Amino acid sequence: MYSQELLKMINNNLKQHKFENLRTTKLFELDLKLWVLGNAVVMFQRMHEEFVRRNDPQSYLEEMKPQYFYTFINMFETRNECQRRAKQFCMVLTPAILDHINRCLGKEIVDDILQKTGPQKFKSRKILQQEVLNKLLIDGSSEKYAEYINSYEDFMKRWISQDLTEHYKCQNTIHVLQTSILQSLLRKIKQALQDEKTLQAKTIYDFLAEFCNVLKKELVISQNSTKVVLFENNLSTIQQFAHEIEWHLSDLEKLVEQDIKSRNIETIFLHSTLKPQDELFRKVIGCDKQCPFCKAPCEAGGWNHKEHFATVHRPRGLSQHVNENTKALDHSICSSNIISNKAFRNAEGKPHPYKDYQKYYPDWAIHPDTTADSSDYWKFVFIQFNHLFAKLYNANPANLPEDWHKLTREKALKSLNKTQ
Repeated sequence: MYSQELLKMINNNLKQHKFENLRTTKLFELDLKLWVLGNAVVMFQRMHEEFVRRNDPQSYLEEMKPQYFYTFINMFETRNECQRRAKQFCMVLTPAILDHINRCLGKEIVDDILQKTGPQKFKSRKILQQEVLNKLLIDGSSEKYAEYINSYEDFMKRWISQDLTEHYKCQNTIHVLQTSILQSLLRKIKQALQDEKTLQAKTIYDFLAEFCNVLKKELVISQNSTKVVLFENNLSTIQQFAHEIEWHLSDLEKLVEQDIKSRNIETIFLHSTLKPQDELFRKVIGCDKQCPFCKAPCEAGGWNHKEHFATVHRPRGLSQHVNENTKALDHSICSSNIISNKAFRNAEGKPHPYKDYQKYYPDWAIHPDTTADSSDYWKFVFIQFNHLFAKLYNANPANLPEDWHKLTREKALKSLNKTQ
């Protein structure tokens, strides 16, 4: 069943628009499917072994041994059983609370970054793009440029993630966000403990069941661990048990705060369920589509638009296109090509006039250049890294126009600030 689903996913992906240029053959598809299934077998075996391990009675008893031992040893101590059970239940709550913080933190980070006092660079797509392209020019790395152009979404998400890491290292406010989530949750826990319906439960089992039900949106509480708390209990006073849990919440709070403060920024982001870089990419940049000719990113904003466009297009050679005759990087720009007599090849390899591009890419609107210097930033980048791009793309360097060589870094940045 899993193999059939994998084959279906491969077939669907190969039919997607972005893979049309691959020009795959039946033999290639067969090799690809055999390779994927070969790797999947190992992963499926690991998943099967992990499932067997988790559901093995002996493994379960070994895992629960510390808690059963805790229950057993306390049966022979003189401390109040109600206090012991309440403290034990707080131990059960701890991992559920940490999980809740991880699930909520991503949204809190995004809200924190996008608030009025947040970093200026995330105020709009335009400002963020300027920041990134300025940094790329400063770094002067052809590899980073190639990654930005050819793997735009992945590059931007990684850049945002690195920027967030540096931001919170400097501001040291990540723990403030975590503590705020914790305090909000503790208030809800106390309300649940004082809830009239919860306190009217006839047994401790019913009490804990209702407590878990009230907080089901906030906490995922292990039922196996709850059973350990209920094991061989003689509790009869629900109100007293609820009171003891609330009393032990202060110790639980200290334990959780100690845990979250011990983690570094990288670990915190790793455990966050909602990845803030993904959400910020969606909210600030929006569309992840790129020009079919030069890979300039869509500037329409958001996701709900029928037509993609980019204000500035780039020399096609920057996105690995080469001249068929000379095998040199192509320095033509699609926003100029569409008003020329030049032709392009689509996924089928057939030549078509640029003027008819919308017959093959109907969701893209490419407008002719309105100013002579609109692409100066990318022309300057091409001049600077022509030979490095050629080496990187296994092509010959482009024969660039003489006037491009007159461009300076200052002119490139002026063009960037003017057009982005």
